[in-house]
Amino acid sequence: MSSWITKLNTTRRALRRRAPRHHTSGTVISSTVQVPAQLPLVIYSYSVDGAVFRSQRVRSADEPGETAATTVARYPAGASVVVYYDPGNPSDALLEP
Repeated sequence: MSSWITKLNTTRRALRRRAPRHHTSGTVISSTVQVPAQLPLVIYSYSVDGAVFRSQRVRSADEPGETAATTVARYPAGASVVVYYDPGNPSDALLEP
């Protein structure tokens, strides 16, 4: 395994072990499959202490066997979502902790 993949996996594991995240409600703005990469692009907005943020991170690591289409179908445009964010850096958010 190349060193950059090892570092990436180590970083992902560290992100999962972070301090507990706070959560707030958000709304999916758009949800598409990026072509030709076949990656999900889910853009959502949420607010923390009156400040509005946008993010596109769904989870801290890819799920084996999950397709981009499956992720996009789970988060259709206009859907209400729970957004988990770092209270020390509210712009650091994701939908699936």
